Amino acid sequence: MAQATKKIAEKTAWLREAIERGKKECFSIVADITPEAAALLLDNNPDNRSINATIVRQLVADMKNKRWQFNGESIIVADTGELNDGQHRLSAAVEAGFTFKSVLVFGVPRVSRITLDMGRIRSVGDYLQISSIKNSMTVAAITRLVMSWERANGRNFEAGKWLTIPEQITRAMTDEAIHHAANWAVSRNPYAHRLAPGSAFGFCYVVLSRINASDAETYLEQVVMGEGLHRKDAAFAVRDALVVSETRIRVERIAMILRGWSHFRNQTEPSKQAINGRFPLPELS
Repeated sequence: MAQATKKIAEKTAWLREAIERGKKECFSIVADITPEAAALLLDNNPDNRSINATIVRQLVADMKNKRWQFNGESIIVADTGELNDGQHRLSAAVEAGFTFKSVLVFGVPRVSRITLDMGRIRSVGDYLQISSIKNSMTVAAITRLVMSWERANGRNFEAGKWLTIPEQITRAMTDEAIHHAANWAVSRNPYAHRLAPGSAFGFCYVVLSRINASDAETYLEQVVMGEGLHRKDAAFAVRDALVVSETRIRVERIAMILRGWSHFRNQTEPSKQAINGRFPLPELS
């Protein structure tokens, strides 16, 4: 035990020296934060905000799946030697047994921690926009819906709260089907906006195209545009349900669109009850 403690002390000697230096002056360095160094910084973390377990789990997943990137975001240590910012990243590093490169800033006033994180947190759509992705916000929204639906094996969208920003960005940057669906949805938005959000139609475009791309586009065009429909058509029933359901949230509108799909494919007339069913989501074929 004594030998292990000695090795940890040796591995973190540089950090202890930096903390002591920070009590006299303000400076910054770039260093590899080992789990041992992360644990040392967390030991000096009184009176900070509570740890959000969900955020830590998301960061651990990114670290273990090699999605973690050095981006210049800093770990901040006050002039008292106490941690001002970075506890979620450090907690994840300890849990994952992961070493990550980071900027460390030492010597700022302890009281300055109350001014941290006051700006708006960047969303997936913000990151895609920075990367010059066309229809970035719609692509981001469709990506989250598709990934949530896949994680739940098509039953619901509850898994969305466990998705990390890096994994959503990776999927959004590389999935051409999502980009195609977003382009289609945005182009139809002038006609579709009173029925459901573009992301809802884009999500349906993605999942229904996996079954039959031609049928998917035909069906969704009918729902959005409403041209040449008869009262017995599935798309007519879906449009009618969407128009009168002003208070329905997005996922409920998605369920209504998906419920009309099997009737469209089978050329059967759906009842209002069949379309207005909410959850679980219908099985698609």
